[in-house]
Amino acid sequence: MVAGNVRIRIMVVAEKAAIRDAIRLTLNEIGHEVVDAADASVALWAYQQDPADVIFIDVFAAGRMESGEFMRQIHRYSPDAQVIAVSGRTSYRGPDPLRVAHQLGAFRTLRAPFSRAELLDVIKSKDS
Repeated sequence: MVAGNVRIRIMVVAEKAAIRDAIRLTLNEIGHEVVDAADASVALWAYQQDPADVIFIDVFAAGRMESGEFMRQIHRYSPDAQVIAVSGRTSYRGPDPLRVAHQLGAFRTLRAPFSRAELLDVIKSKDS
C-alpha cells in the first residue's frame, strides 16, 4: 500500500476536528489523500460511495452509529476493508475497547496519544 511512493485514500472518522486534522495533515504531507467524517454513519455512506484504502476510526466517536456497529457494517459491505481503530484510553469498566475493535475486524489498533512515527508505521504496516 505505501511501498514506494504509492498514494492511497484514507478515511478518518473522529468526532473531534483536532484529531481528524492532525491525522489529515500528517498523511497529506507524505502524499496521501485523506477524507474525513465526524460521524460513523456518514462515514459508512461515504465509504459506500467511494471506498477508502484504509479507515481510521476513533472507537469513542459519538454519533448516530457506534464504532462497533460501523465495523460490523463496513465488513458486511466490504469484507476486506482495512480498519485501524484508535482510542485514547482503556475502558474503566469492561474490556479494552481496542481489543474489542480487533475482535470486530480492525487489522491494527493505535493508542492515543501517538507520535507521527507511530501513525506512519501503522499505515506502512498495512501490506506487511
